Amino acid sequence: MDNNIICHECGTENEPQYVYCKNCGTLLKTETNKQSQNQNNYNYAAGNTTYQYQQSGKNGYNTTYNQNVAVESIEGVPTEDMVAFVGKKSYNIIPKFSKMELAGSKASWCWPAAVLGFLFGPLGEAIWFFYRKMYKAAVIFMAIGIVFSAAVGIIAGPITDKDFLQGVVESYYSGDYEGFYNCVGELLRSEDTVRSIAASVLDSAVRIATMIVAGMFGFYFYKRHAVRSINRYRDMSVDPRYYKIGLASIGGTSSGMAVLGVAILILVPNLLSWLTLLV
Repeated sequence: MDNNIICHECGTENEPQYVYCKNCGTLLKTETNKQSQNQNNYNYAAGNTTYQYQQSGKNGYNTTYNQNVAVESIEGVPTEDMVAFVGKKSYNIIPKFSKMELAGSKASWCWPAAVLGFLFGPLGEAIWFFYRKMYKAAVIFMAIGIVFSAAVGIIAGPITDKDFLQGVVESYYSGDYEGFYNCVGELLRSEDTVRSIAASVLDSAVRIATMIVAGMFGFYFYKRHAVRSINRYRDMSVDPRYYKIGLASIGGTSSGMAVLGVAILILVPNLLSWLTLLV
């Protein structure tokens, strides 16, 4: 038929209703594909090492971004497949994957992971992994976060010198400054203060360590996750017509799981504080 579409990649003739080539899975070049809503178009020109990303949606969001990419595949996975899997922010993430591939490096700074790790420790870090559908890593960081949150709570313990603290305040407001300074000195040497400082030091150390580890290796963890997920998906013998759609489905992001991570971040410290009081 005259309306049949010839695949520009493998030369296979496809019926008009096909969006992807039934032989190789390549997106067919038609005007309908270019104008359809909610469509992600990914083009990779290996000859001039130019990677182009375009996304459009119902809200009229449209972004075109050109970024030099020097590799055709990342750990054996075609870069075009990796782009489809990553989805949102792939124009930032794919170049980092490519640089790691070229340098044989595992380090590439990931600001979202670093910031969450610094602000909230391992529990906050789990939010980013949940968002990127890296559930195994998210559960690991969540478990680490629960352990250290419990340790901080146990070390800090409940405040036992409440009457002493009240005496410090009363001395200050009554004008008994000598008594106030003596009380402050006693307070600094009290068991509550020592435990509080130790808990604060442990909490800060964990946050800084999480920031460094997640910031340096967050994208490496994500790259390995993407490679494994895509390879498993390719072994499933998926219909080539739906290959790219399937990649976008198993990859991409999950706002719902990110909300779950936030809920865990809020609930766990409160629950641990309650348990500490009971103990």
